[in-house]
Amino acid sequence: MLKKTMKRVFPLVLVAAVAFGLVGVFFLTPDLEPGPVAKTPPVAWEPHQLEINLTPQMLTTVASATAHVQTDISATAIEMVPSLAPYVTASPSMLSPLAGGSQVSIELIASVPVGTPFGFIEGTLHLRSGSSTIARPLPVTLAITVVPIPPDPGDAGEQTLEGIDSNGNGLRDDIERYIVVTYPDSARTRMALTQYTLGVQQSLLDTDDRQASRDNFVALSNGNACLFHIQPDAAGAMISELMAEVLNTNERSKAWLAAERHLGGQFLTFQEDVIAACGFDPDILEN
Repeated sequence: MLKKTMKRVFPLVLVAAVAFGLVGVFFLTPDLEPGPVAKTPPVAWEPHQLEINLTPQMLTTVASATAHVQTDISATAIEMVPSLAPYVTASPSMLSPLAGGSQVSIELIASVPVGTPFGFIEGTLHLRSGSSTIARPLPVTLAITVVPIPPDPGDAGEQTLEGIDSNGNGLRDDIERYIVVTYPDSARTRMALTQYTLGVQQSLLDTDDRQASRDNFVALSNGNACLFHIQPDAAGAMISELMAEVLNTNERSKAWLAAERHLGGQFLTFQEDVIAACGFDPDILEN
């Protein structure tokens, strides 16, 4: 076990992102004749896409999707594409003829064997009549992760500096997903990266407060020191890759640069004790 007091200086990785503006070019075109009106699809799915999350603690789960029937459909079979068929089954597996305006709930039972590799398995659910798909397929993703992850926030997660934190643990959903999926084999690495990220996230929100910027920088620096203790050879690359995910919009990149400007002329004191810096003892964790 390593000594608890760090006597060497750990490199502090800071990534400054430059925000680029995008210039749009627009062309005027003559008036055109209106095209044909798009046909109403036979079925609309709710949700529009579905992610099912499984972990080693929960190897079987049930999710559901609702098919809103918008035009009359004949009897159909419910099928999963081959990538998902070994793991996901639909109930019911057949639908009787349905009239427009009706709806039906479909249960998706997902199950994976112990030892299934972590990662994402993507595919679609189809409603088929004979060899034809009669409706737009429903995108389905099976997420097999070491611990539960929040749903993908998609574009909505990029609309504000704060992003979306649906489970209320302080970490942006997109970053939580990134950390869990990228580092499934090391709980202490995930904890150190989470600690670092929380400091960065708060820095983006406190750009009008010099003292808060200082405090946030100390917090993320302790996370930096913790990670270099756990991953001395890989920490620099890990933080660079993480920051590319955190500063994923122009607004966030500009906020990070504004936070950095508050640090000029500041004298900052960091934790030298590993446990104090990490907030946990990284040497008693198995990974």
